[in-house]
Amino acid sequence: MYSIEKVIKSVSEYKVYKNYLGYKDTASLKEKTLYLNGKPISNAITEFSFFNKKLFFSNWNNEVFKYDLVTGNIIKTEYKQVSVLSDSNKLILKKDNLFSDILLFNNKIYTIKNELIVMKSYIHNELLFNANGHISSYHIPTAHPLWQFDLSQLGTFQDYHNEQQSYKVEKILGIHNEHLYVALNGSLLLELDIATGKITHKWHHLPEKYKEYPDDDFSARLFDLDKANNALVCLSGRRYDSIDLQTKEYNSVYIGEELKKSDIVSIRHQGDFTNEHISAVAHLKNDTWFQDGIVMFNRKTNKIDFFYKDETFTTGTATPKLAGNKLYQLDLDGNLYIFEKGENNIQT
Repeated sequence: MYSIEKVIKSVSEYKVYKNYLGYKDTASLKEKTLYLNGKPISNAITEFSFFNKKLFFSNWNNEVFKYDLVTGNIIKTEYKQVSVLSDSNKLILKKDNLFSDILLFNNKIYTIKNELIVMKSYIHNELLFNANGHISSYHIPTAHPLWQFDLSQLGTFQDYHNEQQSYKVEKILGIHNEHLYVALNGSLLLELDIATGKITHKWHHLPEKYKEYPDDDFSARLFDLDKANNALVCLSGRRYDSIDLQTKEYNSVYIGEELKKSDIVSIRHQGDFTNEHISAVAHLKNDTWFQDGIVMFNRKTNKIDFFYKDETFTTGTATPKLAGNKLYQLDLDGNLYIFEKGENNIQT
């Protein structure tokens, strides 16, 4: 299914957009070089992001440049920094100490106060949702608050140490069919109406019929939103879980026996997915150390279609990425593995 195309060494961070690969090397903090498809573009890089057929990047001199992927031209912009929250669907550029500009694919630019853009933010059309002690919704052009959901309304939960804890947002999964999906600690997954902020559904525990599974934990933050299939999906531990967002039905498949065939203990991190496969980091264990592998899990057959392992391969928290016909995985030693899709599987 996949075979190794190449391994790029000394990579600290990377991003992919169609056939373009951008990455920073592992030089010291203020001396990092940005590369595009192996070609050095600029040094002293802070952040970078692909957006609208361009590569935007900022440096330690508070300068932002845009590299045109079509012409190869580089132009200096009026901005100071590229936000870490930028991605291929939105670009957040810092103007000064008070305001940032948000660029969206509809070619509109919205100016908003920096304080409203927190690490747990999500932008949808002209709406900004953030989570900072509560879940809030704002109208982007005016920064007018639309609604706020106070997490204290949920009460508290008992943690593994039998202590009472307050709920906090761990991850905003996204928006689909006018609903916002949010993962909280305490294994709570919420669905909220984006117009009102009212809770329309919640998932808190693994359904009783799956309690006999060896892994019976429910972790909301491990789910991802699959808009194409109207679902939430989670490949983790020794289970493949999915939630049908139309019926709200929870489905869980135990895959422990399938993992054993490849000497896999469990799935550590879910990565990018397609309609047919979910990429993931698999956890392996031998007598002396822990090591990782990469799998492509078939969502239709519940089988592993591709498995790669190496004696020195460890990934930390990095997850696999898919772009075009390629699979990318960064390991803890700064090695970026690039696999190319083909006819034959590879297992080493």
